[in-house]
Amino acid sequence: MNQRYSDEEIRRLLRERRRRNKRKKIIIRCTMLAAAVIIMLACCFFVLSLLFGGDNEDSKNSKESKKNYGIIFLDPGHGGVDSGTDAGGRYEKDDALKLSLAIRDCLEAEGYKVLMSRTEDVDIDREERGRMANEAGADFFISIHRNQASEGDGAEIWIPKENTEDQQILGNTLMEAFVECGFAERSVTPGVYKNPNDDYYENSIPNMPSCLAEVGFTSSTKDNEIFDRIDQNAKIIAESIIKAHKKVYPDRYTE
Repeated sequence: MNQRYSDEEIRRLLRERRRRNKRKKIIIRCTMLAAAVIIMLACCFFVLSLLFGGDNEDSKNSKESKKNYGIIFLDPGHGGVDSGTDAGGRYEKDDALKLSLAIRDCLEAEGYKVLMSRTEDVDIDREERGRMANEAGADFFISIHRNQASEGDGAEIWIPKENTEDQQILGNTLMEAFVECGFAERSVTPGVYKNPNDDYYENSIPNMPSCLAEVGFTSSTKDNEIFDRIDQNAKIIAESIIKAHKKVYPDRYTE
């Protein structure tokens, strides 16, 4: 039997249907609006990341590139079978390597590229060391050594016989650092011992400002105590190399 509804019931059913339909439309509209907001926010975030994220990366790369000021070549003297000075079992080759490695770390932390003739106990031909620096296009060649004598102490530096202004800047600035470390100042001298018209291989092969630094005497207890403050000394010496580099290559530091 078909169910019959009164006019009032029919009107009530129609009102309920309209309310249900209205609720559905509201829910659909709210859902669509929420989805649109989410999509819009995602698009804004994407655009902002492209605009500012790229700039930040470029800025970072630019900053890093600006910090690449130049190439410093460090030459720890001797090595391998060539021990250099030997004062009671204290070898020049070991001291030179320890200090050079510490200076390297300080320079690299400040944005300099550092190359070394050796990073371990191996023997490298003296002429080859200079050629390595030339091939690398280094800005400075700094050879680290130590002295030995029956008596005496202090630091001395040998620069090329040409004795140019750039060579003097490198030698004199390094000597200031050695004095700050505590070493007695001996001299910054062009040429070789007793002959200003000749050069050590360390100064005759490199085609950039160079020097051979005798960082105290292995035969001096006083100098050894000073030398063994490796971390402190390395920082002071690295700062002096940077100071000299700024004077010799000022264009590298202009914005």
